[in-house]
Amino acid sequence: MSSFFKHKWLMLLVVVTLGFSAYSFVLNAPFKTLDDQFGIVKNEKIQIFDNIGQLFTESYFDDDVYYRPLVLLSYMAEYHFFQLRSVYYYEVNIGIHLLAVIFVFLFIQLLFNNNVMAFFTALLFAMHPVHWVAVTNITGRSVVLGDTFFIASVYCFCLARIKQERAFFYLLSLLSFSCAILTRESTMTLPIILGSYLLIVERRRLLKDFKIYARLLSPYLVVGGIYFFARHVMGITRLFNQHRMTEEIVLSFLTFLRSVITHLRIFIAPYDLHFDRSTVIFSGMAQPAAIATILFFVTLIFLVFIFRKTIPHKAQFFIMWFFILLLPVAQVVAPVAIQKGYISSGEHFLYMPSVAVFVLSVLLMQYMYKKNAEHRWISVVTFNFVILGIIVFLFLTTVKQSIISSSELAMHEQIINYAPHNTRMRYSYGSALVKSRLFAKAEEQFRAILKIDPTDAKVRISLGKALCDQGHYEEGIAEYNKVQNEGEWKSLLEENIRLAKEHLLSESL
Repeated sequence: MSSFFKHKWLMLLVVVTLGFSAYSFVLNAPFKTLDDQFGIVKNEKIQIFDNIGQLFTESYFDDDVYYRPLVLLSYMAEYHFFQLRSVYYYEVNIGIHLLAVIFVFLFIQLLFNNNVMAFFTALLFAMHPVHWVAVTNITGRSVVLGDTFFIASVYCFCLARIKQERAFFYLLSLLSFSCAILTRESTMTLPIILGSYLLIVERRRLLKDFKIYARLLSPYLVVGGIYFFARHVMGITRLFNQHRMTEEIVLSFLTFLRSVITHLRIFIAPYDLHFDRSTVIFSGMAQPAAIATILFFVTLIFLVFIFRKTIPHKAQFFIMWFFILLLPVAQVVAPVAIQKGYISSGEHFLYMPSVAVFVLSVLLMQYMYKKNAEHRWISVVTFNFVILGIIVFLFLTTVKQSIISSSELAMHEQIINYAPHNTRMRYSYGSALVKSRLFAKAEEQFRAILKIDPTDAKVRISLGKALCDQGHYEEGIAEYNKVQNEGEWKSLLEENIRLAKEHLLSESL
């Protein structure tokens, strides 16, 4: 077995093969509702190459929040070659994920000069089920593509610090960073990560070596400044113009910390995976769960401080890595919510932060292996079987989620089972049921949403249409008449009422 770890490309082949095998079950999935329809199926901008300029001057969802031109450019290229054959879009997602896996392997091997560390970290990154949302949903493209550019940039920066041809790799790092921020907003944390690398791994004191920090990091800050200036000129700034009360920010941040505890548990016991995970916002600091969250992190910070001298520098760096990469979704700069009263805490937030968890897990595994060899708690064969059992369990869980993701209805049913409060996903599920001509079941979902929010015009219109599709035209018209403040749905409402009345008239004749 030891000879296996001497062959870098053989290790990569095994990791990539297992990663592809785990996610290949999603390849027969169709385009799904919501973002797939908006971003690809019904997006006329990606269908003509002459529209490339629009991709770089308009927001991703036409809402002046997200700016992700390279994601749309990837869709445009796929549409040019494959039209609307969904299998190729899923293949590209998996392919990008496997490219990220390769960069993770190379980065860890470079940092630790340890093939065993690199292999197991990359293996966990390749097939851990925590990544199922990002990899098996086409709209996870912004995550897998943006974070692939991110890890490539970090790797090239470290390569420039360690190897020869420093200018070449440094420029590659800057280019990768530029691509990353044009793909996903959260990759703006990269200069902080690089600063942490210099501070912790290279042990460069910030004040003493300030010129080194300024020389190496200022180009990244300039690139980031140009990015923000361009967004300001184009008016894509709503993400940064959120006005909230201090109490709301504090409670939302505390709720985020509560979600991090759930995230850490998912790495160990991924038994309740589902799309669009959310966490209810604390109503006050005196809630038992809020107090428990505060105590958990105070204890964690205390333990890290007490044992800081015994924690290896590279382990310290990856602890920082995990929390720095979660900063954009920490509910401080801007709210990341799915509906009123809930913050978004989806598994896709963990895509690149997971590298830190996997590195620390492998370091712990190596430590336990060494201690077990010294004390003989269990046989080496038993220890290896335990590790193999964990890997097989994670692989099979990912396969299960890939199979669920291949069926739009099954994926939505899983969501509703774990998060019945999620009205956004209930509406998506109802739309998927309508597409499958299961109108009675769609009616149930729309009614459930209206119990939570009876003023939602879009859902009320959808309920009326579902009733009409079942032949209940009078009931459908009655629901249409309950709509208030139809807003952007006015023309759709009027058209639906007209069609329903025509059907009633034809039936009476």
